[in-house]
Amino acid sequence: NIKQVNLLRATETIIFITLFSMLIIASGALTSQYKILFIFIIITSTLQMGMGYGFGISLISSLIILSLDILYLPKTSINSYFQNDLIMAGIFIIIAWTLGRYVTIENENIKSKDLELEELSRELNKRQYIEEMLVKNETCYNTLIENSRDAIFVQRHGKIVFANEGAAKFLGYDTAQELDGKSIFDFSPEEEKEKVRERFLDIQKNKLPMLIFDGKLVNRNNEVIHIKNKSIYFIYEGEPTILSIFSDITPEKQVEKLELDVKETQEMNKMITEFFSNISHEFKTPLHVIFSATQLLSMYSKNSEEECCRK
Repeated sequence: NIKQVNLLRATETIIFITLFSMLIIASGALTSQYKILFIFIIITSTLQMGMGYGFGISLISSLIILSLDILYLPKTSINSYFQNDLIMAGIFIIIAWTLGRYVTIENENIKSKDLELEELSRELNKRQYIEEMLVKNETCYNTLIENSRDAIFVQRHGKIVFANEGAAKFLGYDTAQELDGKSIFDFSPEEEKEKVRERFLDIQKNKLPMLIFDGKLVNRNNEVIHIKNKSIYFIYEGEPTILSIFSDITPEKQVEKLELDVKETQEMNKMITEFFSNISHEFKTPLHVIFSATQLLSMYSKNSEEECCRK
């Protein structure tokens, strides 16, 4: 196909060169304005076939124009037409070279992008193959699900229809079967039940592909667990269903609380320091007055004792 396209383009170029040459001869070879039409052929050829092909067409066009100038030039006339067309030939070559460099750079960029796309396509195909293999291989699939550190729930209308072993440990149960039929809202704190219910209804109503939010759970031992909830909507057995993955972020929340406590302690220490600094500044003046008065009294008492001794 590429060879056929290149052959068609070459044929078109030959036809245009022949047509323009005939127009130049018919309109007066020396004064013809049709010479400028060769620029159209040069630009088209360079953009379609690259620098080498365009450069060759520019040389052929220049030779045709200059040859016609020599052929039709009167013997007694000054060769001014030839000089002008020689400049035009130089412009042809410059156009072919400039466009050729542009086409070369663009082709290199396209080739580089094609290589990146091929590499990305291979990675995606590889990932898709592995995912399909894991899904089709029941043992691998169950191993991934059951040994996940995150709690995985499949719920419908708030009722748990599937939970992995990680979910059972997450909520303080021995087996995942103990969670069957329970409501996911049974493990939400009272102050968050309505908010969580609204978010799950929003997922189901708007068929959200993904909704991520932070929340809390209360396990079987009444321990509060901070979680990151990732829920998606899908159809299971012809009914709307929600898949939820809960990740324990309690340590992160504890670190955030510790950082907040440290910040509050630092602010409190700063306030105490500023308070004592202000107090010391306020006491400084009256203490200085008292100290000065004490010194005066001491000096007066000393002078009185000396006078008594003299008497």
